[in-house]
Amino acid sequence: MKKVLLRGELGKKFGRVHHFDLNTPAEALRALGANFEGFTAELYGAADRGVSYILHVGRDALEEIDHLTYPTGRSEEICIRSEEHTSELQSPMYLVCR
Repeated sequence: MKKVLLRGELGKKFGRVHHFDLNTPAEALRALGANFEGFTAELYGAADRGVSYILHVGRDALEEIDHLTYPTGRSEEICIRSEEHTSELQSPMYLVCR
């Protein structure tokens, strides 16, 4: 089971700690969307609210969209946290869904 942490507003709205049987960050996003009504809509509406999401695997922030499909290590946690953004999004990879 992989621990998935939601920080900030996502954690307040959907719970801070979750455990899923998964291997990639993409699977974590799908699991959260399947288990929590409104989670996916929250991600898609974030850019309109001036919010971005940063996804960490262990201590490392994902820097490329392709990294969502990379398998994580056994003990690595997946963490998603929100961050207000400016007009220029820079690395680490920001999950701004449009």
